[in-house]
Amino acid sequence: MSLVPTDAEFIKYGLNILKENHHQEARLREIKMKKLQLGLYDNPVPGQQYVLMVGNEKDEEIALEVTRESSVVLKNYDDVLPLSKSTSVFLTGHTADNIGYQCGGWTFTWQGHSSNEMFQHGISVRQGLENLVGNESFAYFKELLVNSSVSDAALTKAVELASQHEYTVMRVQLCREARRYRKPCSAGGPTRVRGSAGCDGNKDYRGPL
Repeated sequence: MSLVPTDAEFIKYGLNILKENHHQEARLREIKMKKLQLGLYDNPVPGQQYVLMVGNEKDEEIALEVTRESSVVLKNYDDVLPLSKSTSVFLTGHTADNIGYQCGGWTFTWQGHSSNEMFQHGISVRQGLENLVGNESFAYFKELLVNSSVSDAALTKAVELASQHEYTVMRVQLCREARRYRKPCSAGGPTRVRGSAGCDGNKDYRGPL
């Protein structure tokens, strides 16, 4: 099976493999005949009449409800959730304001798409928090690179912002580079950080912001 929708080179590769393995030809013919008998080639694009139904309002409402029900809170520390309007929140992470990254692959494009514009009905983490707590008690800092690395200056700024807010939220997608990145830091103030990386009081920093 080919997972590359824009490339039909797999046909050539398949033929080359067949040329190098003539003894497999009989088995391949048997599989093809079975598919013909089952009528799998009669309609190459099944369900085409339903394409225009994709994205209708009713389905969007159901999809939103399913997404809400599938969200799982593993542990609600100190009854932090739900956040109140008066909550002071600092948000960081290179995917925090990117709906395309949040959706991942197999959405508009097969490997995902980096933008907010293509997702008219979507809300990024940043937009959601801004709507929830308001701009006055919310700060967003985007200096984490796609490879999960961060400069010393950006890290210092992020720690400063984290120390000025009650809660810090990080939207991080880890990669191989991130697992190799370790840097100590300390933060004062009432900052509480929950997630895969961050500072909590004077504890060591355990990963990228």
